[in-house]
Amino acid sequence: MEGDLYTVELEMSKFTATVKVDVLVRKIKEYDVQPKSEESALAALSPKTLIMMVVVSSIVTVGLSFAFKIFGL
Repeated sequence: MEGDLYTVELEMSKFTATVKVDVLVRKIKEYDVQPKSEESALAALSPKTLIMMVVVSSIVTVGLSFAFKIFGL
């Protein structure tokens, strides 16, 4: 509370909202809605993307191993 204004912050799954309400007239004076920022890059990876990365890296590893055996390296 700041003087006659209440400040309310709401955190939702994808958004953060800040609302300022005037106590005397019971009206919203100001509001702001922002998308929630991701704290970690790994949190943004979906399970489908993670599985695709593992499959592609496995295929590349097997392919390189096979190529090295053919060339005798």
